[in-house]
Amino acid sequence: MMYVTTIDIVGLTAEEYRAVLNKMGVETHPAANIFLHLATTIEGGYRIVEIWDSKEGFEEFLQKRLAPANQALGINRDAKISITPLHNFFGPRLESFRASSALFQAHLIVRLPNPGRYSVRDHFKFKL
Repeated sequence: MMYVTTIDIVGLTAEEYRAVLNKMGVETHPAANIFLHLATTIEGGYRIVEIWDSKEGFEEFLQKRLAPANQALGINRDAKISITPLHNFFGPRLESFRASSALFQAHLIVRLPNPGRYSVRDHFKFKL
């Protein structure tokens, strides 16, 4: 089963967010279990939304990569974490986004055999 994870981190700055990503090296060496990473600002911090292929994969990532990176950088913020089963994923314009956005990292996209169609149910064959 796939999971959506959300981490709300109040007090995290843009510089700290970038430093954590760089320390973990996730943009060049992503965790094997992650399909998608999105980050947006919230009032006073950041919200991270990810799609993982298992709850255990996400929890292992927290323990083995994220926590050590934060500790090494001296970043200690309260975080609200939620892990919920993924019900559906729809992204009909992801290929257009990839082509037009400098922020998009091609290696993080969920690659499916039918361009323009992104459906967890059709392509990942998991039970809802």
